[in-house]
Amino acid sequence: MKKLNGMAWLAGLGMSALTFAVHAATMIEMTSNGHHGIVITDGHKARMSSNREEYMLLDFDAATVKMVAPAKKRILTMKLANAKGGVTPVKLTLKPTGRHADVAGFGAEQYDWLVNGKRCGSLLASKPAMKVEGVAVMMDAMRKLMRKQREAMGGFAMMMDDCKQGEMQLTEHFSRIGVPLRLMDAQGSIESEIRHIKTGVALPPGAFDTPKGYQVVSMEDSVKRAKQSLQQQMPAIRQQLQQLQQSGKLSPEAMQKLQGVMKQYQ
Repeated sequence: MKKLNGMAWLAGLGMSALTFAVHAATMIEMTSNGHHGIVITDGHKARMSSNREEYMLLDFDAATVKMVAPAKKRILTMKLANAKGGVTPVKLTLKPTGRHADVAGFGAEQYDWLVNGKRCGSLLASKPAMKVEGVAVMMDAMRKLMRKQREAMGGFAMMMDDCKQGEMQLTEHFSRIGVPLRLMDAQGSIESEIRHIKTGVALPPGAFDTPKGYQVVSMEDSVKRAKQSLQQQMPAIRQQLQQLQQSGKLSPEAMQKLQGVMKQYQ
């Protein structure tokens, strides 16, 4: 009888371990521009939320993203496959500073990042943090997501400050330098920071479930409709720009950038 109880105990222990493995997850806590965010992932899916109401669901295996807006009962979907990144990127350079620091319990190396030769800021990146379960696949998904966002912006990305354009390209380098644990501006002020990375966290029930009864809209369809609307308004936009330039309210440099943008929507 004791032998049977022992076997039953071992079987129960094995089932408990299996259950834990299925429901265990990695949780990343961060701050960004005054907002607190949490990412929880099991290595196949992830949920990104903040102190804002909206949240994001990522499926790494299906290469899809769902941006959920409960207040609007709306879900914006996006496919991450074949993400190319949109317009020709600015020249982004990462230079090691030789400085090191510990952030969120991980050793990190500091890099200055420059765009077209101008220093825009610095970051602390950690290769050891990239080895935490679920983190590497999460970073790759963020790289594809940022590419899709640049694609959606199209030529309008050229209207952004060079440093902002470069910041959108930083994700292309994370597989080489590691997880960006802290991002700082040119003056050294912290813009975003990962505060904790915890493993073996219990996965909340339904964490990756898609809400039912919401309107579902694809990013691809939204971008297509926006481009069609812009093409219809193009004659009026050109006329307004010419008037602004003639009145001296629009510089030749700004006009040249806008003309480059408009060519993509002809």
